[in-house]
Amino acid sequence: MKWYSAIIIVECKVAGATGPSLCDEQIHIIHARDAESAYRKAIRCGEEENHEYENNEGKTVRWIFKGLGDLVELRFNDIASGCEVWSTLHQGVSAKKLVADKDDLTVFRMLPYMKTKAKDLLTDEVRPFAPK
Repeated sequence: MKWYSAIIIVECKVAGATGPSLCDEQIHIIHARDAESAYRKAIRCGEEENHEYENNEGKTVRWIFKGLGDLVELRFNDIASGCEVWSTLHQGVSAKKLVADKDDLTVFRMLPYMKTKAKDLLTDEVRPFAPK
């Protein structure tokens, strides 16, 4: 069995909305015997993201699996702390632009909000995509 990394693309649409939709780019780890099996498992993972609900305005919000952004076989068969699970090469981009300060890393940026309700964090642009 091998490990794969799958980028799953899910689009969110609000009934009647005319503005841009919201897209979620998710990275899932897949354990499969070969690339074809990994592909089928990744598609199933994506399809499991399909769901809908009603938002605070009574409009139907639909999350729709659109497809895979990529599927990559990982270099290690034994996933362990510190092993590489994803890599992207950038040409013509300064490394300085890619490196974030510690306080800008999501895990630290979110600490002050860990006990805050999600509805209190939503901006006006994102609020229509939230459930009741």
